Amino acid sequence: MIRTYGLYTVWVLACLSLIADLYFVEPCCLIWMERICLYPLAFIAGIAAWRGFLGISSYLLPQVILGLGISIYQVVLHKKPEWGFAFCSGCPTSTLVTWISIGVFLCIAILLFCLKRSQ
Repeated sequence: MIRTYGLYTVWVLACLSLIADLYFVEPCCLIWMERICLYPLAFIAGIAAWRGFLGISSYLLPQVILGLGISIYQVVLHKKPEWGFAFCSGCPTSTLVTWISIGVFLCIAILLFCLKRSQ
């Protein structure tokens, strides 16, 4: 089941989070870094799903883990603002949006890891 619909699920999750990110999120320096990881994922996963190329999961996994790390760092900054850098001071991002992006990146990472194991 994961082998058949896993890339399509990754593509749908990436597309839905791309649309939600454009509509709901106030841009911030860390949000832009998350977008760098998320936006190409929607296009690459869609093309790979259409062509049936399951081997792409090995290449997308580092990109997703990087986006997950940035999201986790953003949550840490809400708890410990003194750990921030000068370039991201005063970011108006809400904690709820950050938790949602952590959930999306985590779901995509788990799906990609399962796809990699099923090959």
